[in-house]
Amino acid sequence: MKKLKTITKLELEEEKENKKLAEIVAREKALMTPELEASFDRTADFLVANLNKNVIAEQKIKKDKETFDTLWQYCTDDNRVCPNPSKWNDLFGMLKNTKQKSDGGWNPSLPLILAAWEETTPLEKQLRLKEHIQWAADNNQLNEVGKFIRSMPESEWTHFEEK
Repeated sequence: MKKLKTITKLELEEEKENKKLAEIVAREKALMTPELEASFDRTADFLVANLNKNVIAEQKIKKDKETFDTLWQYCTDDNRVCPNPSKWNDLFGMLKNTKQKSDGGWNPSLPLILAAWEETTPLEKQLRLKEHIQWAADNNQLNEVGKFIRSMPESEWTHFEEK
């Protein structure tokens, strides 16, 4: 007895889009010189390989619940220190159960922005961000905070060795 493969509507649409794209590529390649076609193929291979890496990473995140370790690893990859001040302030605003202490301080500590931005080292900033990620973990917000952090473009991050 044959098993029938179930194809979802999304898979059918994706297949149609892939066929359209293949037709466009074939038409364009017919107009290219052999050198240009070879360059095009190398570029396409590179893009497909990187797209596949991103898809696999996204599937893993969706499949696996965000953990402190996975999110902290992401926050420190590519020499990241912390989000730029406005995004870091947005992140802090997302944190639940923040409270001002009787001495005027905060739990968790405020992001190192405004005047503190210029007065602190990158390592101090990174450690403060780590405190915020731990706060999110302690308050069951890792998925929400992780989604926000992972959606930020690289230009919204401060990196080690930036001036």
